[in-house]
Amino acid sequence: MKIVLVVVGVLLAFSAPFVVGAVTDFYTVTEEAHYDATDGPEIELGHDIETNVQQPFPDANTVDLSPHGTISSTGPTYARVDQIDGDWTHLSQIDTNGNQMTIDPGDKQSVSVSGDITELEFRDMDPDSDTTDFVYAGPDDGSTEMTIEDLPSDRTILLVDQETGELLTWETTDDDGSLSVTLPHSEHSVTLQSSEGPPRVSNPDPDDGSEIADRTTTLSADVEDPDGTTTEVEISHNGDQIHTETIDGSGRVEAEVEDIPPGENEWTVTATDTTGQTTSTTYEFGVPDTLELRDESDPDSLITDEVTVTFFADDGEVATRTTTDGEIDLTGLPVNQRLIVVAESEEFHNRQMILDSLAQQQEMYLLPETADSVDILFTLDDETGNFDSDETELIIEKPIERDGDSRYRIVAADQFGVSGYQTTLEQGDRYRLTIRNADGDERVLGHHTAEETQTVPLSVGTLTWDIGDSIGEEERLTWEAKYIDDEEEKEYIRFQLTDLAEDTEDVNVVIHEHGDEENTIYDQTHRGPYGNLTITEPLTDEQTNTTWSVTWTADRDDEEVGASTIVGQGRYPVGLPMGDDWVSMFAGGLLVFVAGFFSVGTARIGAVIVPAVALGLWAVGWLPLPLPWILGALAVGVMARMAAGGGITQ
Repeated sequence: MKIVLVVVGVLLAFSAPFVVGAVTDFYTVTEEAHYDATDGPEIELGHDIETNVQQPFPDANTVDLSPHGTISSTGPTYARVDQIDGDWTHLSQIDTNGNQMTIDPGDKQSVSVSGDITELEFRDMDPDSDTTDFVYAGPDDGSTEMTIEDLPSDRTILLVDQETGELLTWETTDDDGSLSVTLPHSEHSVTLQSSEGPPRVSNPDPDDGSEIADRTTTLSADVEDPDGTTTEVEISHNGDQIHTETIDGSGRVEAEVEDIPPGENEWTVTATDTTGQTTSTTYEFGVPDTLELRDESDPDSLITDEVTVTFFADDGEVATRTTTDGEIDLTGLPVNQRLIVVAESEEFHNRQMILDSLAQQQEMYLLPETADSVDILFTLDDETGNFDSDETELIIEKPIERDGDSRYRIVAADQFGVSGYQTTLEQGDRYRLTIRNADGDERVLGHHTAEETQTVPLSVGTLTWDIGDSIGEEERLTWEAKYIDDEEEKEYIRFQLTDLAEDTEDVNVVIHEHGDEENTIYDQTHRGPYGNLTITEPLTDEQTNTTWSVTWTADRDDEEVGASTIVGQGRYPVGLPMGDDWVSMFAGGLLVFVAGFFSVGTARIGAVIVPAVALGLWAVGWLPLPLPWILGALAVGVMARMAAGGGITQ
């Protein structure tokens, strides 16, 4: 017989067929009895229960089955209670009706469900037990929202199908130990597993919101799985997957991307560990998409006169664009080719520059027709055979201050060609000249002051190297910094670097007065990669008797390399009125002179004296030999002398 209990007031009378005993004592509610809260769950019992509750409806949303717990909902719901207490609580024929139903058995965690769930069975759940904690079911096309209370707080919990090992979902409990998840449907036996969390992604490069200039770059980030499991990592750029790899525990992943379009770009790192936990992080970076046209005489101002800019690509493509606001849109131009840029305007001198990438600069400087100017024809005299005029570029730079930042900026650049390179420069201004061959080797030739219209020959001499200044495996990276006093009484500092592997890039060279970094005469970074790089910094009359410190750093095979030395006439503890080359020649000649005093009979004592003299010359800075060589020669001489006669002075 089916009997329905309905709220009729504060007290509820029970019919004799299923109630035994007084209301203050325990009584039995039999199978198939119904509890129906006015705005809450309708509960059908699937088995007899013993209860002593006087009022089974404490409010309109709750059914009280004490001492077996309560079932409540935020609106009308339905469920059959097949088992309320014991090891497992089991509900079937669940219909949440769009509301949330909460089952609180009292001897287990409270569980709330909503959505399409039709059956639920759960035990006292333990994330570390590795056994089934609950079973649920529902239609294949549905889902269930579930909240479990009284779990360990602030802990990542994996919900894993006990039979298949599939990770259904994962979440982190809050400060009160509450876990809220959305579960897929069909039937699943679920075990709760503790985790330190999903994979973590950090130290992205380029970082979110950053801006890069190159159209080719490396996307990289650190990935770590706190549980130490194997992680599958994917990198995508603008929605296209460009790299996948598997790391064990932790590591840095990277992927090179080419032909990056100008404007905003997105890249995403997606890391999934063996448990199925996934972290996906997206970063944005920008690539300048505009070339600004600025007045060389007023560099903070954009040019508002009409300017026509023509771009010539290496593959023969030509693009012409016109502006009256000082900005040229670069979108649609070849992103992986060098561009020769020619700007023409009636109010400005025509200018030409070479745009390898926007890494160099995002501005082009035009000289007004009203400015005092001179026409200079630069010709190339190459004594090395490495700088063919048809393939060698001349890069002309000038110190320009923009928004308080004063540094050398390119104002003109082009290939020499057979007859040289002619351009118009502002009269009286000082320009720095750099040449670069087809292999990317550069030499900073020095400075030129544009005083008058003339032909300026640029000479490139042969390279010379001191012994022993090398870095890297098999001495493939060699460098030298030297003070030069040539025959024409020009004095300058020359820095030379060669890398046979051509792996050296971002070479930063700083020249400042020794002991006074405020007096810096050169501080530039050259991007590379380089096989050869030569920098020449002329010295004024006031600078020639000063001691200079030359420091350089660079990136080589993802490692930072560098060194420092002191140059200049004031570098020597015992000064000589000559340049570095002459000092070295003098020291070498002195060694030969000393060695000439020793005959065959006194050769063993000479083998000690000559290295000792060399050590003294090295100590005063006259002999540019590596100290280990000198000490090695001295040690060999001492051992030879001891073996022959027992004493040094005998």
